[in-house]
Amino acid sequence: DSKVFYLSWLGDLSENSSFDLLENWISYYTQEGDAGEDQLAGGMDWSLALVNRFGQGKWSLHSTLATGNSGVLDKNGGYKDVRRQGEFWGAVLMPMYWLQKNRLKLVGRYLYQESDQNQGLKLNSRYVPLAQARNSSLQLNGGRGDQHHAFYLGLNYYLCGERMKVISGIQYDDLSSEGSTQYEGLTLGTSFRIWF
Repeated sequence: DSKVFYLSWLGDLSENSSFDLLENWISYYTQEGDAGEDQLAGGMDWSLALVNRFGQGKWSLHSTLATGNSGVLDKNGGYKDVRRQGEFWGAVLMPMYWLQKNRLKLVGRYLYQESDQNQGLKLNSRYVPLAQARNSSLQLNGGRGDQHHAFYLGLNYYLCGERMKVISGIQYDDLSSEGSTQYEGLTLGTSFRIWF
């Protein structure tokens, strides 16, 4: 029922710079709808992301700054859960290095995000809530908190450029709520990605 407005701009500044790659990307999303209408994107009110990508030779670095409001409205016009509604912001730094040009890339990532509500963030993991559902002795707060750090290190093997690749890596997550650790753990993963 709601209406979504999305605006995006990508500027390639590589030709006028000393870098092989220099791109800036800005995207903005907002949603309008009555309280009784279904909401998209989990009811998120708005978000803004600023991305910078630059690279030289074998090295590249992608960085992202994002902010928004995750106000989730219920059918009566109030917030479904006041602990999850409110402002959030985050930053990501992702350095990359070609070990073998166009074939094997080493990828690192550091993520930090924060919310002004004690459950304003949710881990981007299907496994944490699943672990809590399977073992009631685990108290992981459903993978929700107000401060999150994540570190990732992995290898990408390209079979056909970005259109087909194998991604393998390890990620460490530390999620807290009101200063108390909700989740701390490692995730190992391998995936095959294909894009047409």
